[in-house]
Amino acid sequence: NLKTAIKLYKDKTVSKLVFSGKFAWNCKYTPELTEAQAMKQIALSRGVVEADIFTEDKSFTTVSNLCHIKENILIPNNYTSAILVCISD
Repeated sequence: NLKTAIKLYKDKTVSKLVFSGKFAWNCKYTPELTEAQAMKQIALSRGVVEADIFTEDKSFTTVSNLCHIKENILIPNNYTSAILVCISD
């Protein structure tokens, strides 16, 4: 969950955070913020440095989120490992 991700960052277990999520595919309106943007705002308010946050909010599925993160964040930045923290509600 978000609290765990921020703790890993503050404990220096990780140096970057990636927040992903658009909004529910069956959402009847377009929310003001995507899930990724909302998590980023919360992380910023808790002291995470903006330069250490990536967001992926183009995908509608978890599998697509992971593919986009790999292709657009991990590979271009030469990151060779990641810790996945997820929430399932």
